[in-house]
Amino acid sequence: MITVGSEIFNHDVVSLRIKHASKFSSASFSAQHVDYIFTDAHIYGNPAWSWADDHSSATATFTCTDSRCKHQETVDANVTSEKQTGKITYTATTEMNGRTYTDTKETDREYFVGHSLSLNGDIGVNFYLDLTDREIADGAKVDFAWTVNGTEKTSSVTLSADDKYACGYKATCKVAVAEMTYDVTATLSIGGEVIKTDTYSVKNYADTILTSDDFRTKYIAEKGEEKYDQLVTFVKTMLDYGSKAQLTFDRNTDALANGGTDYFTDTVNASDIASTMSNMTENLSSYGLEYTGTTIVYLTETSIRHYYTITDQDTFDLVKDNITFDGVKVGYTKKGNEIYFEKKGVAAADLDVAYTFSIGTNSYDYAVLDYVKRCLESDKVKPETKELVAATYRYNQAANTYFGR
Repeated sequence: MITVGSEIFNHDVVSLRIKHASKFSSASFSAQHVDYIFTDAHIYGNPAWSWADDHSSATATFTCTDSRCKHQETVDANVTSEKQTGKITYTATTEMNGRTYTDTKETDREYFVGHSLSLNGDIGVNFYLDLTDREIADGAKVDFAWTVNGTEKTSSVTLSADDKYACGYKATCKVAVAEMTYDVTATLSIGGEVIKTDTYSVKNYADTILTSDDFRTKYIAEKGEEKYDQLVTFVKTMLDYGSKAQLTFDRNTDALANGGTDYFTDTVNASDIASTMSNMTENLSSYGLEYTGTTIVYLTETSIRHYYTITDQDTFDLVKDNITFDGVKVGYTKKGNEIYFEKKGVAAADLDVAYTFSIGTNSYDYAVLDYVKRCLESDKVKPETKELVAATYRYNQAANTYFGR
């Protein structure tokens, strides 16, 4: 203790060369004494906080309060987060000399956190969302909307625990082959309340694959350069495929998926394609049917449709519940005496796979590429259709390579 008026204060100059002196009680020189505590330990005040840009981590820097010391100590903090409607509150907590310090940051909540493509029998835009289990239980729903030739198309998905992936909950909007360049608006609602919207397209993600150095670097680091090259070829054939479908079906032709320049122009000949088709024209009068043709449907899913005319309804009724694709019972669509049976969801790498269609005891094999082959062989098929089916073939071949078929 140093007391005012004691011998030490009788000098003109007082020099105390002891660091870390902390005044215990305030007083003026008119008071009897001033108490100081002297210690070798640093004495810290409140820290200065530093946060990572994404608020995933934080540090606290403590500075000694003695003006002659100013020693600094930086320590990591434990960061927790609490998600609320429209915002996230991050709390950083750390300790120093037995005392706990906290800091908080509040940011707008980004519900939509990523995108990808779905190519499993359809072409779709995947939207990934950062949601809590509580929000899923409260009824998280994503409504999709996009406009095709002046007509709005819509779809929706109610999310569940089954939709959860490492990067978030996945909501998929399926689009037709000819709709790769249309912007899809996804609207998230929870418990009926609209929360957030996001807009994306198939072409947006395709362009990311083809042009983003960051995507390329990460992909090669994970799967290798050869696999990346295969992916690039696959995506380019997909964009050519989409462009040919746009021209064939008159969909957004001012913004073609491949930018108006084909990535691949090699000639595809019918002889390049192995036939898997069995005798589809076989007489089916014993089942009350007559085969009229097969086509491929380029909607949100690539599908095979076999068309028939009912020649005897009573006879057909005896077998209508015993019709299958690859052993799986299928229904039919009927208009008048015309009906068709459909195999939906043929994936890119399965366009050359023959699916077995059975009526009663009769079975027939047919692949999407059988249709491609027939179109290329025919002199009655329009040039734009031939270009579309040739692009279909290239798309399948690139998919086979990428998926290791």
